[in-house]
Amino acid sequence: PAATSRGIAVAFTPSDSGTSTVELTWGLILSLMRRIPEVDRRMRQEPWPPVAGRLVEGKTIGVIGLGRIGKQVTRIAKAFKARVLATGRTLTEERAREVGAEAVSLETLLRESDIVTIHVPLRPETRGLIGEKEIALMKRGAILINTARGPIVSQAALFEALQTGHLGGAGLDVFDEEPLPMDHPLRRLDNVVLLSHRGYATVEILRERYQQAMENILNFLD
Repeated sequence: PAATSRGIAVAFTPSDSGTSTVELTWGLILSLMRRIPEVDRRMRQEPWPPVAGRLVEGKTIGVIGLGRIGKQVTRIAKAFKARVLATGRTLTEERAREVGAEAVSLETLLRESDIVTIHVPLRPETRGLIGEKEIALMKRGAILINTARGPIVSQAALFEALQTGHLGGAGLDVFDEEPLPMDHPLRRLDNVVLLSHRGYATVEILRERYQQAMENILNFLD
């Protein structure tokens, strides 16, 4: 209304299906479970790194937020023959069962999951959702994936858990401050895979968004 009253047209490019973020989530999971970045780095420093990864099959995956993206992540997890626990503010047992997940409390999900992946929007009630207390509940050696928004997870608590070895690793596409400062302590850890907010950034999605933006401009001029 404020823009309209000033003669300003507001347009947007419809959001994508979330597939690009889903695929990136799984890229981070597999990178950490099979230690792909670590082995790649070491292949440039030594002849044949004897590094053993871990299977996804048979593991328990905790999905925080079973919405558009969380559901797709869950369906892929089932293809890996993993057990999936899910939690969400409005999640029902029936909706969880539809995609092969079990609806549980956040505490149960954190205690039982080998992999925890976050797919909730940043709202007042989700800011700091995963803090020191929640990370302490997680299994020793578990991994945490965040492709949602940085402030959902306490970066200080996460850094401490990664540094002490309580968590086995983290895959992060989002941060409290973006771009991530070059001197940020997360950059010094070997058990973290860091990305520059690439969840949406594929050639296909960007081409679609630019096309939609141009159509919006032309429609306005017409």
